[in-house]
Amino acid sequence: MTKVVAGIVTYNPDLNRLKQVIEAIEDQVAEIVIVDNASQKFDEIQDNFQDKTIISFTTNRGIATALNRINQFAIDEEAGWVLTLDQDSVVNKNLVGTYFEYLKQITDYQQTIGAINSQYEVKDVYVKKSSHVEEDLDVITSGLLTNVRALNSGIGYDDNMFIDLVDFDFNYTLNSRGYLVLRAPFVGYQHELGSDVKRVRFFNKYISVINYSTFRIYYQWRNLIYFYRKWHTTKYFLSFSKQTMKRLIYTGNRLSQIGAILRGIWNGSRLHIKRK
Repeated sequence: MTKVVAGIVTYNPDLNRLKQVIEAIEDQVAEIVIVDNASQKFDEIQDNFQDKTIISFTTNRGIATALNRINQFAIDEEAGWVLTLDQDSVVNKNLVGTYFEYLKQITDYQQTIGAINSQYEVKDVYVKKSSHVEEDLDVITSGLLTNVRALNSGIGYDDNMFIDLVDFDFNYTLNSRGYLVLRAPFVGYQHELGSDVKRVRFFNKYISVINYSTFRIYYQWRNLIYFYRKWHTTKYFLSFSKQTMKRLIYTGNRLSQIGAILRGIWNGSRLHIKRK
């Protein structure tokens, strides 16, 4: 039977939610590794999850580096597949088993499929749904089941990016190396966007506004420009621009936001492109 391990990246998590995440997945996988990005709560994480493998960084090295460490754990454990999860994504019963039900319908899936994700639900946010398995380079890292065969070939996350578009960049890399990235047509987990999502009235309807910090806004725009230079696509410019406009209209600190955007664009245009 194919060995599957799971990895969770943490940064100052809600410990009760993290416990739910672990309890939901632990019976579906052989091992769980927690990679902590220098949380102030690290001692509490260690005390609460003593039976899990925990790897800690002394500084916040970003989501990409943490995910690469999870993938290395999967390689070291000689796993066939690795499931990556955010610290607040609670999976449904038999998520992993359902993935393999779809994978086994595909000829030579061990050689051709790089990763598979499912649909998910987020409170007050629309998430696109489909009725069949489809190729989708927009699947997120949380809930992603990745083929360790692909990781063994040298494919990894681009740790230049730190956060934002890290998942899509990984999908593009898999695809560029001949692997398919799929989305299966079932809801596999409940995902959260944190406490910074608010609903505001726009004419006769309500819309969601994600009120990110200027730190996050900087990386969004830096990585958007970097991603464009790396993959020669403007695919995400419209969605990023819409969210930016909503933030500028409905949230404060507009000058700080604009400053973060301009710094991000400038640095993204100069960042050395890393390829695998």
